[in-house]
Formats: sequence, C-alpha cells, structure tokens
Amino acid sequence: MGIIIFFAAVIIAVGLGSKFKINYGVIAFALVLLIGTFYLGEGASAIIGRFPVTLFFNLFIVTVFYGFANENGALEGIASRIIYRFRTKGWLMPFVVYGTTIVVAGMGAGAAATPIIMSAIAFSLAIKFGYHPILASMAVWMGSMIGDSMPWTSSFASNVGRYIVFFDEGHVTNALTLRVVWYLIIFTAIFAVVYFVLKANKVSNVTLEMEAPKPFTEDQKKTLIITGVVIGLIIVPGFCQMFFPNPVTAFLKSKLSIQLLTAVGTVVMCLMKLADFNQVLKNRVPWGMIVTICGMTHLMALSKDLGVADFFGAILQERVPAGLIVPALILITGILTYFVDGQAVTAIVLPMLPVLVEVSGTTVGAIMLAYLMNVTASFSPFSTGGAMALSGCPEELRQKCINIQIYLPWILLAVSVLVGATGLLALGTPA
Repeated sequence: MGIIIFFAAVIIAVGLGSKFKINYGVIAFALVLLIGTFYLGEGASAIIGRFPVTLFFNLFIVTVFYGFANENGALEGIASRIIYRFRTKGWLMPFVVYGTTIVVAGMGAGAAATPIIMSAIAFSLAIKFGYHPILASMAVWMGSMIGDSMPWTSSFASNVGRYIVFFDEGHVTNALTLRVVWYLIIFTAIFAVVYFVLKANKVSNVTLEMEAPKPFTEDQKKTLIITGVVIGLIIVPGFCQMFFPNPVTAFLKSKLSIQLLTAVGTVVMCLMKLADFNQVLKNRVPWGMIVTICGMTHLMALSKDLGVADFFGAILQERVPAGLIVPALILITGILTYFVDGQAVTAIVLPMLPVLVEVSGTTVGAIMLAYLMNVTASFSPFSTGGAMALSGCPEELRQKCINIQIYLPWILLAVSVLVGATGLLALGTPA
C-alpha cells in the first residue's frame, strides 16, 4: 500500500503541477503532510523535521552569492571580452562560444540563466561567421551543463544536499566531481566530431565588427575579485592536498566549505554595496527552483518509510542481471529525460538508487554517475535543456536546429550507455 501511495503522490505532484502550472514543490509539501499525518501517523512537527534544511541553505546562499555578478553585469562583461578577443578567428568561434558558456555558467549563472545570456550571442556569431547554427545550440547546452556542474556552483551544492538524503557525503562529493570529468570528455568529443562533420573548421575567416567592451566598473571588478577568491579557496586547498599533502591545506580543505565562503562573500558584497541586495533576492535567486527541489526531495525522503526501496530491491535481485543495471539505468532515465523535465525523472528514480547500488555490486559513485548521465538526452527540443538552448535562435533557423536536436540526443545517449557498459564509471569511485 505504501508503494502505491508514494507513486500516486509523485504522479499527483507532477501531473497537477504540469496541468495547472503550479510549482511541483508546493504540491509535494502538502502531500508529505497528508501522507505523514494520515498514513504514517506522525505529528506535524515530526513531518516538518524531515524538511531538507541543508539542501535549502545550500541552494539559497550559493545563488545569492553568485547573484551579485549576475545583477551588476560582471558575467556578461566576461562573455563579451572573450568573444571580442577571438573576433578575427571564425574557425575557432564555435569552441570560443563553448568555452565562454562554461565560464559564464561556472561563474554562477548556472544552467538556467546561462542560456539566456549566451544563446542569442551564440546564434548571432554562427550567422556572422557562417557555420552551422546547431553548433551554437550545442555550445550553449553543453557549456551550460559543464559549467553548472563545477564544485563551487549552486547546482553542485544542491546536489550534495539532495543525494546525502540517501548516501554518505564523501561518496556524493566524489561522484559529483567525477561527473564534471565525464561531461568534459563526452560533450567535448561529440562537439568536436560535429564541428568537423559540418566543416566549421573551413568557414571564411571573417572579422566580427563589434565595439570593444566597456571597461569593468569598480563594482564589477570588486565582484569578480571576491568571486575569484572564493572559487580559489575552494579549489586550491583540495588540489594541493591531492598532490602535496600537508597540514595547512588539510586544515583549510576541512574548514573552508562552499557554504562558509559564499556566506562570508555575500556579506562582504552587501557591505560594499556591489549590487542592490533586494534586486539580487528578487531577480537572481531562483525561488521557484528552490521550492521545487526542496519540496520534491521532502517527498522523496518518504520512500524508505513507504517501502519503495525494499520493493524494487526484490524485483531487481530476481529479474535483472547485476552487470546490466548501470547501462540500463542510463538508458531508461535518458529516454525519460528526452521527453520530460528532469525534475519529474528525479522524483521517480532517486529513491531507487540505494537499491541499485546494493543489487548491482558496483559502487555508489558508479550508480550516481549512471543516473547523472541521463542529462545527455536533455538536448532534445522537447526537454527543458534543449529548449533553453534554442531561446535565442532566430525563427528562420529554429526548425533547422530542431530537426537535428530530435536525433542527436540519441547518439549522446548511446555513447553514455556504452561508457556505462564498460564499467568505466566505477573508476575513481570508492567502494
């Protein structure tokens, strides 16, 4: 009965949210209270105690911090400078857009805002330099995915908060870090193949006519310095400890969390008035996304009490060979992601991951990476990621790109499935 209630709740949350344009998370909060009160027999305080506080804080504080660079135009300034620097090299421009998108997303714009900043620029450059517009769409989508996955971003912090509901934090952090490596390998390889197949390396070497970017304002300079210091303090101690272990960097790595650094950085930028804090809260913190993720994670946490994990564990142990679980997980979730929003897929699959670890005989990291590979199919024009990549596409080119985006995700998914079948995803992941 608990399993039926759980999946009914997921379907209701996603179905009502999609039909009536209501945030999934708001519906999920109500369903958690209903299930907890009338089926599990818990009081309101106990039910509210399940709320993913860590996840909410991670999402909030990191997006507020990067919101300053979004609000005062520092990120757009970085993008325009990179493109201006390479304006005479048409053959290199697809990779410049790809790299610039990674930088913009990694500097805090994230997968949601980056396409808004970069998509129109990317398609404009494709038209002016004469290479196929699908490379613009790919550069925006792939670059956003890679940049948004970096260890210092809000997405990384939110995923840590989401997955530690089910797994040890060390395993989660390791898997999410390896995800960046796999995205870089797979996405860059596919992008390079398409680049040469479409002969973008032979485009005419036109010089783009554009005005030199205006100098950074003092506020933008200070914002970028503070952002750079925070990112450096996250990366450098870990890097040093990996290759040159010593007590100093070990101490810094253990104490300087992204939460601490972004919280302090936010206060510093508020005190320096580098942007209007009220506008940052209003325009740059994705409240809808935060409510959705926290609400659905709150609902997911009920899966153990409702017997979902035990039910699927029994089925998998009896019917699915252990060696096929990783590629099958990539394939199934990828197919779902091709057609529907990733939040809906997460709601269905996330509670099953601990069971898949147990029955597959592989590592937590390998199963997490297999699930995270489903994003390779989100380049579909029917999925949020693919649609956002087309947000700046001129109408006369849109159908040309859509025709390719209907088929290309299947190639990306096939590559991911093959990688999963080889067992390579388990490399570098602790048992």
